[in-house]
Amino acid sequence: MKLRQLRLTAAYITLGLAANCAYADNTITLSGLESGTVVHGLSAKSTHTTTSTVDDLLSSAARNNAMIMLSVANASDVERAKPIVEAAMNQKIDVLVEGTDDLLRQMKPEMRSVWVPGSRLFISTRSEELGDYLLTVDAAATIDQIAEALSRTRQQISARTAGNKTPTRATAPQSASARSSSSSGSFQMPQLISSTPSGVCISIRNQLAATLNDPAVPTTEVTNAVQRVCQYGTVGEFRSVTGEPAYGMPADTTLMLNLRKEWMLLLSEDKAQPEGSRAYVWLRTLGDDAGSGFTWATGVAGHAYTRKNGVEMYDIMNTSIHSGWGPIESRPTAWPNKTPTDMFLCEKNGAAVNMGTGVNNGITTSVYCPIQPRLLSVLPGNTYNDQVTIANSTAWSIGGAFTGSVGASETGPEGSLSLSLSGGYTNTNTAQETLSLVDTTTNADTLMYRSTNWKPDWEAMAHWIEAKDLKKDSFLWIDNATPLAKTLNPAWSIVWELPLAQNAGRTTQYTSVYDARHQWCQWDDKDYRCENSSMSINGEVWMDNSSLILSLPKSQ
Repeated sequence: MKLRQLRLTAAYITLGLAANCAYADNTITLSGLESGTVVHGLSAKSTHTTTSTVDDLLSSAARNNAMIMLSVANASDVERAKPIVEAAMNQKIDVLVEGTDDLLRQMKPEMRSVWVPGSRLFISTRSEELGDYLLTVDAAATIDQIAEALSRTRQQISARTAGNKTPTRATAPQSASARSSSSSGSFQMPQLISSTPSGVCISIRNQLAATLNDPAVPTTEVTNAVQRVCQYGTVGEFRSVTGEPAYGMPADTTLMLNLRKEWMLLLSEDKAQPEGSRAYVWLRTLGDDAGSGFTWATGVAGHAYTRKNGVEMYDIMNTSIHSGWGPIESRPTAWPNKTPTDMFLCEKNGAAVNMGTGVNNGITTSVYCPIQPRLLSVLPGNTYNDQVTIANSTAWSIGGAFTGSVGASETGPEGSLSLSLSGGYTNTNTAQETLSLVDTTTNADTLMYRSTNWKPDWEAMAHWIEAKDLKKDSFLWIDNATPLAKTLNPAWSIVWELPLAQNAGRTTQYTSVYDARHQWCQWDDKDYRCENSSMSINGEVWMDNSSLILSLPKSQ
């Protein structure tokens, strides 16, 4: 099976499983919500159970580590299935839901502000590291491909979960009347520094728990209170996979991507001046191990030949990350000779445009462009003397105010702890990184998106090779000279700010596109240029199809 045949979100999942492998997953569904094609097909590929009640569904799924599968065909199904999805996410149970894109958008739990588009969604909240793991299963994937990919994905989530448990506080037995109490207070975090988006929300949650300092308060209540104002997760995870052919060029199986992307949405309220309330969106690529980022397959690396009048350089990457607001125009194969401005419809059509029906592969729910988005930080910076500035961590000044009842009686409802945040982003702590023979640039002339490009510095690369003073027709590996010859970790980070007053109640979208080209260059003493038309062997694009759908709160 070719890896590009299956796409889970932007993520292609590396399977590495034999075609005749046995699926060990447990699955479970609810009577009346089991008629979908995927649900029916996966039932035959796993140890499957159908229950008649929601309580049995949830308890059995938790007990057997089973994935809940639900199919929604109409509004009535959504009404039944939505509370199940919310309960499963709260109880850290994996869920697969299928239906139309419009129906599945309605499945978003009320306490969450971020969702993803698609007609088949896999949702997992089991890993604190990954947060809300939201993946769109490609509608073109076969049942066997889906079964294999989900089995492997769930195993990998389990591996992360095993060593990364969310801290819990033991609750001592108390009388029913003592378990529910009113509480109010505040805290200040003037120096919240985090290297990852998830770290911001986790730090706020831990601070709220420490301020409450009450073992009677269930961890779930603290988590739920924070989740309404600080949500995070993983939306694109690529594991050593090839991309889709683009720019009218043939496919390339040697260029690969090994990377994941975290996101965070933080809502900051200014009660004195409501027009000062802000939403902050932070996205960052993660991957620190060897081979993380854009990379060549094993056995492939940049190399050169010395010639009589110059040098020839082969297997060099030219990579980009395009990231911005709104849907993109179409699939990457429709982009030849177009700029990123043509891709991002909000940039192309202007701010506050209702993207409407039929945009972005059949989305039927209205998606609006945001009003007055403000870019606060995008890194890495531009190259100077082979040095680039990368994001080390971001700093935040956060205040929190909470009120409401905490704890629950034996027969009464759960507590209604409410948290509001103030303050926000202050700055990005940076570090210097050497990227030899790479020209890193980010555009600064657009409102709705940014494109960061890591392209070869061909002249410097040629001079580096010539300095070796090799004989004519000598062969030389150059993967130790530039990361574009072997592996480039983009260390990419972007922070945006949206004014909540102008965007209150608005649903908007954020999309990222990963782009890489396989290039070569012939450099001689008569022609000191490498023309784009002659140096691109193949073009590749990895597209983050699980764009973030942000539902911003309405004005109070």
